[in-house]
Amino acid sequence: MRGVHLDRRFSVSAAGAQRAAPALLAYLRAGVGYGGSCFPKDVRALETFERSLGLEPHLLAAVRAINEARAGEVIDLMERTLRRSSAGLRIAVLGLAFKPDTDDIRESPGLRMAQELARRGADVIAHDPMVTAAVLGRSGLASPACAESLADALAGAHAAIIATSWPQYKAADWPNLTKRMQHPLVLDGRQVIEPAQRGRNFVYAATGTSAAIGPFMEGKQSRDAELTQPDPQLRSLRK
Repeated sequence: MRGVHLDRRFSVSAAGAQRAAPALLAYLRAGVGYGGSCFPKDVRALETFERSLGLEPHLLAAVRAINEARAGEVIDLMERTLRRSSAGLRIAVLGLAFKPDTDDIRESPGLRMAQELARRGADVIAHDPMVTAAVLGRSGLASPACAESLADALAGAHAAIIATSWPQYKAADWPNLTKRMQHPLVLDGRQVIEPAQRGRNFVYAATGTSAAIGPFMEGKQSRDAELTQPDPQLRSLRK
């Protein structure tokens, strides 16, 4: 994707050998899907318009179906890394707003994942810098439960999923924060954790990557012994 981003139709030459990239490129990377009040509504409207012309909107229908299925696929990736289902586990969903710098939860991927995790029997705890229990309540939602801080959300969790690319998550000290987790697995659905931190004292997995990195609970005890067994297909980088 970095190669795609260098295409001159997506970025322009800047000072020296640097290239200036528009914010649009934030969408052109593996993630947890799109949400908000515009994209989902507009895709459905374009499907309806195309059908009104007597055409079948194959491409648009596929885009919508892929996006709607994305929440379940990301949770499947997390469960494969854990090597067990999420039923009975405490899972932190980090980011309920559909994008940073808003408390808008319309068509939110994070909210979809929280609801799917609850359906699978997980104990879901969420965190978002702007979306609080009061915000959910105004939308008629009583769940998921919201932690007051990122540290509180991670405390005791068996895994965490980053669903919104908040700058607070990018700036967080993940090697220290994950010490409070039952099983330090973070699935970075927005690829916001800096490469220098990935795999340091916690297991790092991400959408768009082929393998998780990091130690698997070395020197720690888990309430579930199965969680301490590493998947032989995953490479462990000890730093």
